[in-house]
Amino acid sequence: MTLMIVIIALAILWPLAKLGLGWWTYVDATARLIAPLAWTLVVILAPSLLGLLLYLLVGRRRAMRDCPVCHRPTPRRQPVCEYCGATLPPAQPLPANRRPLVWVGVVVLTALSLTVDVAVDAVRHPALLAKADISLCSLQTSTPGDWRMNFWYLNGQQAQHFTRTQATTQLAVSDSLTKGRATLTLRPATGRSVVLPLGRNHTVDLTRYPVGTRLTLVLTSRAAQGKLHVTW
Repeated sequence: MTLMIVIIALAILWPLAKLGLGWWTYVDATARLIAPLAWTLVVILAPSLLGLLLYLLVGRRRAMRDCPVCHRPTPRRQPVCEYCGATLPPAQPLPANRRPLVWVGVVVLTALSLTVDVAVDAVRHPALLAKADISLCSLQTSTPGDWRMNFWYLNGQQAQHFTRTQATTQLAVSDSLTKGRATLTLRPATGRSVVLPLGRNHTVDLTRYPVGTRLTLVLTSRAAQGKLHVTW
């Protein structure tokens, strides 16, 4: 199983797990009269499982119930209403609904098993990640005469095409590679390619190519992290 398959699976399973937790939180908070919409948003939007922990440790302790006399919400554990002072009957136990939690647990265990499976494959076959064409947390922008890339993890190849014009006389490359290795290759439609190892700035004279020549920039990287900016 490749890392890309696991990434896609996690990208699908984790949002589903968060939605399942949000649904359970809404139902549970509604039964306890403790701002169901607000706590649902906290559980869904908070990083990882932090929102669920906050709800379980803080939100649930503030469970409320309606006073049968003044019909205003009062803390569930109090024997008297904090508004009218009426004596309250013992609170009835709330129905337990653990189905969403079980469903979310299955999703999380599935995601963990996928991650472990890839980790084991990577240990047994070290070339697995090296041969994969993977791009994680990368941002690429391209405008006429300008190509920018910002990547957290890049393994494989990325390409950019342009055509030499009368005004296109020079190619300038600047980068800040912090991890891994990468090279930028300038490939004309015909003729020799120019290889530019990243790690320092480069300038290439484009007047050697006739006007109208189609050129291709190929970024080849191996577990690389950093930024790239090319202008022409």
